[in-house]
Amino acid sequence: MRILLQFPEGLKRYALDYAAKLEADGNEVFISASPCYGACDLCLDEARHIRADKIIHYGHYPFIKKVLDIEVEYVPFYIDISPAVIEKLLSFVKDKGFRSISLNATVQHMHQFKDIVKRLEELQVKVVYKEGHLAAEPGHLLGCEDGSHFQEGVDAIITIADGLFHATAISKVPSVPVYVFNPYDGKATLINDIIKKRLRKRRAALAAAIEAETIAILVSTKPGQFSLSFALNTKKKLASFGKKTVLLVANELSPESVGNFQGIDVFINTACPRLADDHDRFGKPVLGMDLVGELFEQLSAMAPK
Repeated sequence: MRILLQFPEGLKRYALDYAAKLEADGNEVFISASPCYGACDLCLDEARHIRADKIIHYGHYPFIKKVLDIEVEYVPFYIDISPAVIEKLLSFVKDKGFRSISLNATVQHMHQFKDIVKRLEELQVKVVYKEGHLAAEPGHLLGCEDGSHFQEGVDAIITIADGLFHATAISKVPSVPVYVFNPYDGKATLINDIIKKRLRKRRAALAAAIEAETIAILVSTKPGQFSLSFALNTKKKLASFGKKTVLLVANELSPESVGNFQGIDVFINTACPRLADDHDRFGKPVLGMDLVGELFEQLSAMAPK
């Protein structure tokens, strides 16, 4: 079998070992060298060009639900949280006096999630863990998904993750403290101010889009990010408000790939929702899909009657 292996950036150091094992079983193995930003970012073009029979995508749960022309096997990559660090988490919750928390984690630590919930419940802490519409199971938090559903009726939200990226995926100001608990050193970081700053930038992008003359709509061809219908409908609606629009399409959208186009006031992003957080790198406001409806409402209210 001809197999194409795909690893996110943080796991590529393991790629050669996995390839060697599959080759020892008689497979012909290729490794994708393209950047990989998540489960939405499958290397389908490479697979088609080399006529691969199968893609093995490491590090994530299944994400793309539609039937593809190439078989895709998702293989999660689990990393254990040490008993000592789990004890630090329990002590943190106890010392803060939290009687109820909303808990979530990145995919690398979901294999220990239920055990951690059980330990917290033994301390008489009510643990709420929900499932987002893109997540594979309750408690699993993706970096591209709005984490607002985790903040209902609890004393605090705690995300188990290495880094702040996943926990800041939230579309409204949290009503409770939000912490990121590092699964390697056991340190907890309060991130409410970071979330508020991010949301202020998103609101600023909305204000800029209202005043903009020329808007570029970003369309990604990545299989889990392709939103062509939304982009076309957005362009049509903006034209009805007298906005000049252009559609920019690429597999990988970056400040470098779109920065040389002149005369653009605002970008509307229909690809990975976290591109809207790269406001500073793009040099222009970037409006996410979640605020496009509000943009239309405000443009409608301003239109001559």
